[in-house]
Amino acid sequence: MLFAAFACAACWLSLAFSDFSTPEMLPLVLTGSCSLAAGAVDALVDASVAKTGRTVDSATSTRYLCERSRVFGTIAVGCVAALLKLETHSTFGVAACGWVVCTLALLRIENEASTAARKQKRPVHAGPEVVLVCLLGIAICGCPSPDLFLYRQKVLGFDASSQTMLSMISTLAWTAGMSFYTSILARGSSWTVVLRGVLLVWTVQPLVSASVVAAESSSWAVVERAVSDFSKAVTFMAVNVLMQLVAPSGCEGTGFALMQMTGSLASVLGKNLDYQIQVQWGVTPETMHAAVAPIAVAGFLRLGVAICLMLLVLPRLSAAVP
Repeated sequence: MLFAAFACAACWLSLAFSDFSTPEMLPLVLTGSCSLAAGAVDALVDASVAKTGRTVDSATSTRYLCERSRVFGTIAVGCVAALLKLETHSTFGVAACGWVVCTLALLRIENEASTAARKQKRPVHAGPEVVLVCLLGIAICGCPSPDLFLYRQKVLGFDASSQTMLSMISTLAWTAGMSFYTSILARGSSWTVVLRGVLLVWTVQPLVSASVVAAESSSWAVVERAVSDFSKAVTFMAVNVLMQLVAPSGCEGTGFALMQMTGSLASVLGKNLDYQIQVQWGVTPETMHAAVAPIAVAGFLRLGVAICLMLLVLPRLSAAVP
């Protein structure tokens, strides 16, 4: 983790002093390296969080605290950047400074944890339960998810400021989804009930998206964006808490890294599947008002996947959760 954080700080610092002229591929390579290093840190942080909570209640509360801190940090950084009106290179420099602070903090944390980690006996494999959680994430991320950004822009006339305001609303909806999962859905319920509730929330979003396109209402589009991020937050919390519970001690990093990798690949496939469905119905950015049918197809596909998950995966996961 220390090496990944240091690499991320170095890449952001290089971007801050880059003039973006020659060579042309250098900024792309540095940006990709930043994403790679940050992804590695993210997976290792998730593994560290997993070690602190091995019961359902503790895993849910620690995951909620971690994600809520991440959201608030994102909001704080965005507000600082907006208030100071930072230019591109200055923003890169601020990002580099943030990663330097993280690196210095990790120096102390990893020194304290290194002795205990060496004494720990690590398993040689992650186990079938980890694979089941990854399959759940693949199914959720791999289903087409309607994106109405172009519809809001081309049909409803949302300008840049409106889209920015909508992003703030989506952040609040994401936080509300995490709170709903932690305080209501996961409180005192069996994992069978929790996962069924998660999949029920997950299937609602395409129906709301189709109603927005049919009604051509700007206010309803705001509701759709909030519902979309709310459902994503609920499923995100469930899958991450599950991985935290089933990953064997010493293999937490492997489990979370595997889940993130497969989920990212499935998301790419899901977006391409959504694009192909739109193409088959002849939907273009100029004819987004005719996208009701493909969005309905995506909704029925998501419903079918949810039923298969309830019948095939959820019973095994419920039995595997301690």
